[in-house]
Amino acid sequence: AAQPTGLALQLRGLIYAQPQSLASAFISPNGEQARPFKVGDAVLSATIEAIERHRVLLRSGGRVEFLTFPD
Repeated sequence: AAQPTGLALQLRGLIYAQPQSLASAFISPNGEQARPFKVGDAVLSATIEAIERHRVLLRSGGRVEFLTFPD
């Protein structure tokens, strides 16, 4: 069961696709301008595990965390 990430990341947009290699997540790390990330890319101290319809799964410190759109 994934838990919300505590990393300074904001999800700004998603392009969900199958296969996952075609998906992109537009993430703003540390308040910077958002840029695209794909499965396997590193962002801060995490790695993108999966890009789902409404969230991104990250592997950070050996555990799976999720990143969703801000409220």
